[in-house]
Amino acid sequence: MLSRLVGFSLKFRFVVLLLAALLLAGGIYVASTSPMDVFPEFAPPRVVVQVEAPGLPAADVERLVTTPIENAVNGVQGLINLRSSSIPGLSVITALFEDGTDIYRARQLVAERLSAESTHLPRGVQAPALLPLTSASDRVLMVGLTSDTVSPMDLRTIADWTFKRRLLSVPGVASVLVFGGDPKEYQVLFQPDKMKLLGVSLQEVLKAAGEANAVGGAGYLDTPLQRLSIRASGGVSARDDLGRTPVAFRQGTPIPLNQVAQVRLGSAIKVGDATINGKNGVILVINKQFGANTLEVTRNVEAAIEGLKASIPKGIVIEPRLFRQATFIEQAIGNLKVAIWLGCGLVVLILIAFLYDWRTAVISLTAIPLSLLAAIMTLRFFGQSINTMTLGGIAIAIGEVVDDAIIDVENIWRRIRLNRKTATPRPAHQVVLDASLEVRSAVVYASFIVSLVFFPIFFLGGVSGKIFAPLGYTYILAIMASLLVALTVTPAMSLWLLPNEEEHDSPLVRYLKGHYRRWLPWLLDHRAIVFGAAAAALAASLIAIPFLGGEFLPEFREPDFIVHVAESPSASLQESLRVGSALSERLLAVKGVTNVSQQLGRAELGEDIWGTNYSEMYLSIDAKGHDYQTVLRRVQDILEKTPGIVSSVKQFLRERIEEVISGVTAPVVVRIYGPDLETLLQKAQEAAGLMAGVRGVRALQVEQQVMVPQIEVVIRRQAAALYGLTPGALKDSVQTAFLGQPVGQVFDGDRFFDIVVRAPDTARAQLGSVRQLLIDTPSGARVPLETVADVRFSPTPNVINHENTFRRILVTCGADRDVASLTKDIERILSHGLALPQGYHVEYGGEYEAQQQSQRRILALGVVALFGIFILLYLDFRALRLSVLVMLSVPFALIGGVLAVVITGASVSLGSLVGFVTLFGIAVRNGIMLITHYRHLQEQEGMAFGRQLILRGAEERLSPILMTALAAALAILPLVIGGGKPGHEIEHPMAVVIIGGLFTSTLLNLIVLPALYERFGKVQDR
Repeated sequence: MLSRLVGFSLKFRFVVLLLAALLLAGGIYVASTSPMDVFPEFAPPRVVVQVEAPGLPAADVERLVTTPIENAVNGVQGLINLRSSSIPGLSVITALFEDGTDIYRARQLVAERLSAESTHLPRGVQAPALLPLTSASDRVLMVGLTSDTVSPMDLRTIADWTFKRRLLSVPGVASVLVFGGDPKEYQVLFQPDKMKLLGVSLQEVLKAAGEANAVGGAGYLDTPLQRLSIRASGGVSARDDLGRTPVAFRQGTPIPLNQVAQVRLGSAIKVGDATINGKNGVILVINKQFGANTLEVTRNVEAAIEGLKASIPKGIVIEPRLFRQATFIEQAIGNLKVAIWLGCGLVVLILIAFLYDWRTAVISLTAIPLSLLAAIMTLRFFGQSINTMTLGGIAIAIGEVVDDAIIDVENIWRRIRLNRKTATPRPAHQVVLDASLEVRSAVVYASFIVSLVFFPIFFLGGVSGKIFAPLGYTYILAIMASLLVALTVTPAMSLWLLPNEEEHDSPLVRYLKGHYRRWLPWLLDHRAIVFGAAAAALAASLIAIPFLGGEFLPEFREPDFIVHVAESPSASLQESLRVGSALSERLLAVKGVTNVSQQLGRAELGEDIWGTNYSEMYLSIDAKGHDYQTVLRRVQDILEKTPGIVSSVKQFLRERIEEVISGVTAPVVVRIYGPDLETLLQKAQEAAGLMAGVRGVRALQVEQQVMVPQIEVVIRRQAAALYGLTPGALKDSVQTAFLGQPVGQVFDGDRFFDIVVRAPDTARAQLGSVRQLLIDTPSGARVPLETVADVRFSPTPNVINHENTFRRILVTCGADRDVASLTKDIERILSHGLALPQGYHVEYGGEYEAQQQSQRRILALGVVALFGIFILLYLDFRALRLSVLVMLSVPFALIGGVLAVVITGASVSLGSLVGFVTLFGIAVRNGIMLITHYRHLQEQEGMAFGRQLILRGAEERLSPILMTALAAALAILPLVIGGGKPGHEIEHPMAVVIIGGLFTSTLLNLIVLPALYERFGKVQDR
């Protein structure tokens, strides 16, 4: 089959070259128009359910809302994890599904379960809502609005009704969350004294406020010629309209609402707020839809914001880039493109230096664009975007896609020169065909072997599998495309360009062959020294492996930091704003920090469950002229020296990866499960005390799942019954007074604002006001709340978290050393020092958990891949001993890979393991080239086994082995040199391992393998 393919390519070389040109043109177009992103979607399919439960404390939210919904959702097909958080007034349940689950089907199944359960929820609890479907890295942009002349209420109104509405219409935008400002509402603040004097009940106030606004259809009037619709219009257009609404009639005189209540425009009760560079403002958080392209959505959103500038009042300042994920994506992709071009340039130099001829260089280099563009076109055909991982696969493949062409063109070139020396030269067509088929085995089997070693990546699963799979797909597609190019385009171009080429070796090749010819006999004569040195180096590398640190993923060099700041759980909104403003001023003083924004609490319809004590502060830095790590250390110093807060600093993508892995933003997570909240907190504090003594622990935190004070109204049933009051009526009265009750809406053009009835601010300022709240009775009398209920302080949980329906608390920390060794030390200390009651247990999560799972799987599957390589080698050589000799290239490569990690002082990350996997395939390829040529000399050219065979075969394969190894190494050298740049973070450790392993594997293949073949290659097991 392959013979026919090569023969067809030579016979119809014009057609082959024309098709190659079309592929080149189409690939360039596809590559230039492909959407780009930083990472592929790395989160498992997830469905987030939110339930508003106004007025309920966390314990009641857990018991009455969260637990029933968890029980309803828990049996949905494909569910792998169920997380929930219950806070006062809100329940958020996150359901994670198996990879490959149709997310839309999962949402439908969850919605069906919720529909059945929503009828059983307590009165006053809103229906469960599915949050918009977003991706793991959904936040694309944060925009700020500030003004010295526009009021906070007007600023929030503009954000809600101008900016949010416009941005939601941008394709790809899933949601726009608004923080800060004063949400506008029409407030009816009833005044108990005036109501008592005029005999007006709270129910009459609620009814009047609700009926103040009447707009709607009233039917039709039919005439002989037409039908006319009837519209009743009595809408509230101003605050005075609402205030003049009659609430009751006394002695024939209407009592307007404004005589028993203060009617005003006011701010709704806020669950969050925002500051921008220390000033009060409004922040809009724009999240993209699932599968949307970040760069495209960002550009469209920025264009929409630019178009809004002309329509907003003067005096409003727009801060367009408080956070912009696209900045990092553009930097990362730009840096990778530069690395790819530099790698291509270095490969060109290597080929010119070795081949010393523009024709052979052009033929070999043609494989690079054809193979890489074919891979990109295939990815786009299957709907994949171009991201840093696909570009990383391209960068790593550059030096290898040219290998097949190098092997082929070098052998064709050599055979053409030998043919010219014969007495009766054969036709060029036949020479090229025979030369291509001569290395067919090496080319085909080597390409399949290099591809085979990447298959473990596709079975990693979880976050690691989703991140690295595009790299593997791109790499394998490029290698397979290069194989096809080597079997079709390379022979066709060789027949076209090479037959008239003069015989010559480059000066570099002559120099290398001269020294190699001089030293190889000595090395063969001293095999014991050679074998001993190789064995010693291998032993040293194996000894070093247990001492190498481990981490899941390296730190990313994003220009945006997220600072998590937590104060005391009972801290008020005003106190958190004060602390945030002071902290913003100190952070802005750090050279390199360009802006600081504070996102405090939560937004309506957001999935965060933070209270008013919790803030996310976004810092943008300008790395130009400022050292990245220095700026980060100064920020951390300021946070550590700020009293009364617990804080941590994260890059956005790193935080999202950690959150997907464990549900929290920390690299090391200790989960303690158990039924009792107080015991959980106690054991968490004990665990934190033990962890504090472990070297490398920083930013140690116990999850703020604590008891906070609340005002509890305990209804005395007998006393309430004396006045004809039911517990439900009492609860509704208290809720109306202090939380407020929406009773209608005021329409202002295409905008609308709630009408809310509640007690005046002074009645909600202290405990005595709660006790003196007047309650309407069925008899018309009014009694203070303390007459029928006990009003007192009592403790309540600020939040209750579940995982897979069990209560749990977290102890988290950062790491000042590699995560793997740190977590092992923590696990050892807690297993000996933390005593847990029956029914409680500890689990370890975070990056360590993901790293261990990925590491175990890739190592196990790596062994399977090596076994598969051995089978392919045996199918090629049909000799057990030769297959074993080639497999020795793997430990040769391991030596250099481990040495490179030790020299650079890096930790073994998942990228490093993928680098080792890649390296083993490349090393085996070089071994195949040498052993295959030895066999060819024996079996096809009739050379006898012996020293001359070893010397000739090694010398003739010196040039292609060095060319392919140097091409593979220099192609990724820019990734090593630019290791600190954005976009190189994951590929850098891979490149370090590959270059180190290529050095030793190539050296030992050229020195040790000839000696091994001379010693063990004579007798072959057929």
